[in-house]
Amino acid sequence: MILNWNAWQHARDRVLEVSGWNRLRPDVWVVDNGSEGGEISRLRAALPQARVLDAGRNLGFGGGANLALREVATPFVLLLNHDAGLDEWAALELMALLERRGDAAVAGPALTDRSGRIEALGGRDIGRHVRTHRRPSEHDDAATDPIAVDYVPGTVALLRTEAARQVGCFDERFFFSGEMADLCRRLVDHGWRCLVLPGARAWHDRGDRGARREALDAYYSLRNRFLYLHKHPATGRRALWALYAVASALSHLLGGRPIHARAQVLALAHGLRGRFGDRHRELGW
Repeated sequence: MILNWNAWQHARDRVLEVSGWNRLRPDVWVVDNGSEGGEISRLRAALPQARVLDAGRNLGFGGGANLALREVATPFVLLLNHDAGLDEWAALELMALLERRGDAAVAGPALTDRSGRIEALGGRDIGRHVRTHRRPSEHDDAATDPIAVDYVPGTVALLRTEAARQVGCFDERFFFSGEMADLCRRLVDHGWRCLVLPGARAWHDRGDRGARREALDAYYSLRNRFLYLHKHPATGRRALWALYAVASALSHLLGGRPIHARAQVLALAHGLRGRFGDRHRELGW
């Protein structure tokens, strides 16, 4: 399942790659999250082999993913960002892991950059850590066994459909960032495990996102921690995150990055007041 929001050519490329696999013949779903300029028509014309859903508006990562998760009939669903990719061997390894580990709800690969350098082996609790991507150690580089993690990044993740539905799929209030950490936490609370397979690799190319996109990402990342802590209060302290937001805003302001500073201030204000969901228009970015 691939989400598209104003990047139809990248989504098309990911679908063509997956459709070219030899052993796996997946049902490919694309959810268009309210893209502009007739992108959904382009996707449908370019990808007759895929089922393209029209969200009608930008529902965010969780909302778009839920559209497909509520309809698919397969036991597993692969979440794949339009700016990421994995080969068929890695997908087969992740599927085999979930098939032999009945206690596992999510399986993910090691995420690398385009050069093959590992950037993340799963994630750490977002209520406790600022930098949540789990960096590889020397032991991890040599590991072949699955590693239990707090969450598997939604960039590339294989979900057990039954488990996701059991806990209610994604909380759409996150809109963007943190929804996978929340889903994995709820799965673990229900007795499931979230695993990363170090030998399976997937690439992620974030590209040059520009100052405004970076600020937008930072806003949702910080704001959604307050939602996460509201749902899972034992994992961290709101006061510490409030202090972090103030310190971060001052640092950005002194560093000549007013957009980033404003993002931190708004994230704090909205997080404390419980203003979650889509805030793109309000932010003006």
